[in-house]
Amino acid sequence: MNLSELLNEKKFHGDYGFSVSWQRKMRRTGGGPPFVKIGRMVRYRRSDIESYIAAHMVKSGESKEE
Repeated sequence: MNLSELLNEKKFHGDYGFSVSWQRKMRRTGGGPPFVKIGRMVRYRRSDIESYIAAHMVKSGESKEE
């Protein structure tokens, strides 16, 4: 794993628009993209964020629940 691909909460927010509070809520509830946690440090891999987004893609006229 290339350490330069690990994003902190602020970089995740800046690059993808997911608020820091949303990220924290998703970590508590078990949702959201996978993350790396070492001590108090939390980081996300860009590839995991993009996979999470792709998995939630909905085409016009369709519902994700279908």
